[in-house]
Amino acid sequence: MNKKLNKLAREIVEELVDCGAADLEPVQQYLAWTEKKLLTTLLADMEASQARAERLQALLDKSVQALQMAGERIDRAEKRLATPVRLTDERTLWAGEDDYDTGHVKGWNANRIEQAALLKKQGFTVEGDE
Repeated sequence: MNKKLNKLAREIVEELVDCGAADLEPVQQYLAWTEKKLLTTLLADMEASQARAERLQALLDKSVQALQMAGERIDRAEKRLATPVRLTDERTLWAGEDDYDTGHVKGWNANRIEQAALLKKQGFTVEGDE
């Protein structure tokens, strides 16, 4: 790396300064200054790249963790969806019941049918209605 940096600095100095007509000492000082500036710039860029890589790695780690948690939640949800919902049993009418009891039983059963339909619409299975 140091040889490449020296070569680049020398090329810059030779392009900008007429080295053939200049004294050796100022040319060497300009070379040293150019090398230092190039090195400082490269180090700053490397540090910025490293910091960016660390931030990206942190984001990647958080994303992986979030995806794992989402996968676990999906697994739990799928298990819940696979288990049929158990609603209360249908009521039956018995001989001799009065009108109040008849209305209550019919309402109970109608509500059960309605609830089962709503659950099925949301993707659940209802026990006894498979």
